[in-house]
Amino acid sequence: MGDRIPGHVDSTAWRRARRAAIRQANGYCQICWHPLVPEARAQTAWATEVDHIVELSKGGAPFDLDNLRAVHRGCHIQRHRVGEPPPQIKRSSAL
Repeated sequence: MGDRIPGHVDSTAWRRARRAAIRQANGYCQICWHPLVPEARAQTAWATEVDHIVELSKGGAPFDLDNLRAVHRGCHIQRHRVGEPPPQIKRSSAL
């Protein structure tokens, strides 16, 4: 997940950007397109996390909503271990 910005995860700016990214996802993981599970316990595969599309270590903007997406923890881990899975058809927000 690249280099960390000091104070990044516990900052007000990060908490605000994280909430906005989760709202923008309309309830779906932005990698696998399965529903996010808000009640999932932290550190489980279904927990909701926010991913930097362009990693911070590669110059990605830490708080820019265009560089953030809500994902399942399991999808986030897979992305950084083996890369992005093949794209899937995006579900309509009306579903």
